[in-house]
Amino acid sequence: MLPPSGRAFSTFHALVAAAISFYLVVISDLFNEDVNNGVIIDRKSWLSDAMFGVSIGYFLIDLAMILWYFPSLGGKEYVSITLV
Repeated sequence: MLPPSGRAFSTFHALVAAAISFYLVVISDLFNEDVNNGVIIDRKSWLSDAMFGVSIGYFLIDLAMILWYFPSLGGKEYVSITLV
């Protein structure tokens, strides 16, 4: 059995994040100025909080794997590019 590809997880995360972002901004009324009163930056939902948590978790796991397998993944340049 082949190990899962890092690109597959990255692509899956990007597609899910894009789909949820599209739903929240375009389809739902969460960011509609006519429906909600208040500052847009203060608006949130359980879906946006969940996606934010998944994205932070994905970033931390990715960073941990880079540091764990350092330098075989590319050395100092790879780590510094990932942190930017």
